[in-house]
Amino acid sequence: MRSVYDASGHDLVVTQRIVGHSSPTITARYLETTDAELDNLVLRLGSPTSETRAVA
Repeated sequence: MRSVYDASGHDLVVTQRIVGHSSPTITARYLETTDAELDNLVLRLGSPTSETRAVA
């Protein structure tokens, strides 16, 4: 299921519909997120992008 979620661009509703779950909540239960993935996401949120640097 993780491969479907990744291929959907991390769209939970699309993944839910593809795998046939009755709600996105059920799908979310099956998608595991590691602490490392969460840490990387938080770090990316704090990093300026090239667009931000171009404006500054």
